[in-house]
Amino acid sequence: MKPRGDWSAWACLVAGYGVSVLAAVSAQAAIQQDPGPGAAVFQRVCAGCHGEVGRTPVVRLPRPFEYDNELVEATVRDGRGEMPAFSAGQISDAEIDAVAAFLRSGAPR
Repeated sequence: MKPRGDWSAWACLVAGYGVSVLAAVSAQAAIQQDPGPGAAVFQRVCAGCHGEVGRTPVVRLPRPFEYDNELVEATVRDGRGEMPAFSAGQISDAEIDAVAAFLRSGAPR
């Protein structure tokens, strides 16, 4: 009796899944090796409330795709909810951009 189903389709599916997993692991390793300047700024300015990188945060952050520079800057400068506003003396525009890039990378998850 001939087996049912197309084994080549299953093989492609499994291979594609394997490649996706390897790519995700490689990307995460790259982030952990060089998180960029935003990681240091996050530790200095944000970690007190949002938690240290790799730990469960005190105040949850939005999903990484929600971190466009304008939204992050508006949130930092104007505050939001329980989050206070931060002046340019506390964090510069360049530092905000670096933190936004760091957050988009998914590194603080």
